[in-house]
Amino acid sequence: MCELCFQKECCEFCDTRSNIPFKDRGNKQEYRIINNSFKLICKIRVDECLILSGNKCDYLAIECTKEKKSTIGSLYFIELKGSDLKHALTQIETTINHTLVRPLFSNKPKVYARIVLNKQRTPDIKSSEKIKFERMIKKLGGNLKTQGKKLIENI
Repeated sequence: MCELCFQKECCEFCDTRSNIPFKDRGNKQEYRIINNSFKLICKIRVDECLILSGNKCDYLAIECTKEKKSTIGSLYFIELKGSDLKHALTQIETTINHTLVRPLFSNKPKVYARIVLNKQRTPDIKSSEKIKFERMIKKLGGNLKTQGKKLIENI
C-alpha cells in the first residue's frame, strides 16, 4: 500500500489495479484511468471528504513511484462537471493550493488536471482563464485535458 494515502477515511483504495473509474452517483460524466503498467495509484475522494467547504475538485489520484512508495510521481486532479468549465478550473486550482494538499508537492511531482463536462460551451474553449490555468499546470510539469461525458486515459 502506498504510504502517501493520507486521510485514510477519504482514500477509496491504493493499489495497482488496471482499471480505475472516477464517477459520481447519478451523473453521466466519467474519468477512467487505464493502468496497464500497474503503477501504484491511490484514489482520494476530495469533495465532501478531504475538503469539506469551499471550492474543491471531486477526486485526486496519486501515482506513487514503485522504487519508493513514499515518493509521488504524479498527481491527477479530477473534476466531473455539468457545463461550467471556468468553475471547474477554479475548483482544481483551489484544491491544488489547499493547505491539506500542498505537502504532496514536496518532491515536485507532475501535476495533471482532468475535467469531464456533461456539455462544453464553445466560448469557454479559448477563455483567458483557461489559458492562464494551462500555463500554471505546465509550470507544474503536467497538462490540462477536458472532454465531454467520458475521458479515458492510459498512464
